Amino acid sequence: TGAQGPIGLTGPQGPAGTTGAQGPIGLTGPAGATGAQGPAGPVGCTSANYVIKSNGTSATCTVAPIFEDASGNVGIGTTSPSSKLCIDGVSPITEIRSGGYLMLRPTNNSWDMRLQSVGQRLDVFSGGSLATPITSFVDGGRVGIGTTNPQAKLHVAGSIINASGTGRRFGWNLPEGTTSAAPSTVAYFEGDALASLGFYAINNPNFSDRRIKNILGVSNQIKDAEILSKIEITDYKLIDTLSFDKRTIKKVIAQQIEEIYPQAIYEKTNYIPSVFALTTKFKENEEGLLEIELQKEHGFKEGDKIQLNLSNGTQHFTTVESITSPQKFTIQKNDDFKNTNEILVYGKEINDFKSVDYDALTTLNISTTQYLIKKIKELEEENSQLKQTNSKAIDDLRSEIEKLKAINLNNQ
Repeated sequence: TGAQGPIGLTGPQGPAGTTGAQGPIGLTGPAGATGAQGPAGPVGCTSANYVIKSNGTSATCTVAPIFEDASGNVGIGTTSPSSKLCIDGVSPITEIRSGGYLMLRPTNNSWDMRLQSVGQRLDVFSGGSLATPITSFVDGGRVGIGTTNPQAKLHVAGSIINASGTGRRFGWNLPEGTTSAAPSTVAYFEGDALASLGFYAINNPNFSDRRIKNILGVSNQIKDAEILSKIEITDYKLIDTLSFDKRTIKKVIAQQIEEIYPQAIYEKTNYIPSVFALTTKFKENEEGLLEIELQKEHGFKEGDKIQLNLSNGTQHFTTVESITSPQKFTIQKNDDFKNTNEILVYGKEINDFKSVDYDALTTLNISTTQYLIKKIKELEEENSQLKQTNSKAIDDLRSEIEKLKAINLNNQ
């Protein structure tokens, strides 16, 4: 083989090949030295013990201060709170919306009182239940105890049964030693009840000083006796056997007294048990009204004011919105009907509810009794005079008989 010849000239570079797969990541290098600390930023709230807030870009003090002192008392609108929470302000300082309520509890948490706004009414609840308020304050200055729809400045509904103690209850006298409460007792006073002008039973004035009267004369006793003789004493039982006892009562009927002695009758507005029927049939209709159905005719008309006693213990006073049949009617619905499964339709309001002034009947009886005493005395005197006359006549007759006997003997 001959010797190798010289290397030839390099040819032109060929095209670049495809990129190969990436190799593994290398080891992390050592950490660099810590840099110098930057300057301090501005303080957002310089007042000690203030709660700070964000204005979107930085933290600032609250405008109306929310302040916590060293003892843990918190103040809103004040920097000197004297209790665990102290709020100082002139506008509404606390607002609870959407049916929420304020709860107050004793130390042992065994019981609570709640305040809740319902429509234009402030309800007070006891015992943790929101079913039936014990007291309601209504816009316009009316207060209801046992009712959420007070009809006067103070309206008390319900009763106290078997209350112990002696004393006087409104509309009912208790003798010494009595320990049971009167039926339908709505108020009980252990001490004196004081009023600045007076404290009267309805239509029962007992004041009698002649200096406040224009005396017209002594009553005509004969006429009084005639009136008294026409009064009918009636045996009856009350329709409302839930509020009153079921015993038979022997008294008078106001309408009968009105016919013969109208000045002994007073009229006022009141609810009567014109229906007094229990029902479980009630539902909300398409118009949002509560439709109530009875098994008997209700006798209501649109616009009548009526009383309903609910199974949750509430007395509800409302107005009939419409009549859908002789057995059905509608009313507005509200929170009173929560937790209610039965409704006692009591009856409607009337403006000529009659009461009898029994004091007037008593004085009528006194006048008649005086007349009868006078007549008895007259009869006694007349009887005495007749006895004397008869005695003299008998003596005269005896004398005449003796004379006749003597004449007869002489003639023999």
